[in-house]
Amino acid sequence: MVGAISILAALAFQPEPAMLRGVFEEALARRQEQFGVFDVRTAQAARDLGMFLGSQGASSDARNILDQVVRIDEKVFGLDAPRTLADVAEMAAVSSSSQAEPLWKRASKSPAAATAARAFAELGKLHALDGDRAGAASFYR
Repeated sequence: MVGAISILAALAFQPEPAMLRGVFEEALARRQEQFGVFDVRTAQAARDLGMFLGSQGASSDARNILDQVVRIDEKVFGLDAPRTLADVAEMAAVSSSSQAEPLWKRASKSPAAATAARAFAELGKLHALDGDRAGAASFYR
């Protein structure tokens, strides 16, 4: 009983999403000022903001931020680096179907198995939702 009360108390004192967004935005602004736009630490702050926005349903804002992250990754790590393609996958996850497919295809070329597998699964799902069972099956394989 005491554990349940502690959990409820903790949940009651959670900060508002708008306040948290401000914290993430402030952290990004500090990193940009401190390290410049094309820095790994700036990319991480932007990634954190983008992932937060995506979790809050602000897909358009999340996509814009994650697009910046991908551009930083491309400059810092390279076009086909595992980190870059993982962030491409995150951008695909908050994109509309028509925007997501080319991003998932790009992410599917990742040397990181987890990123490639996620991308193939999402491509399969997109094709299944469009009624393309054969296309979906090819991605699921």
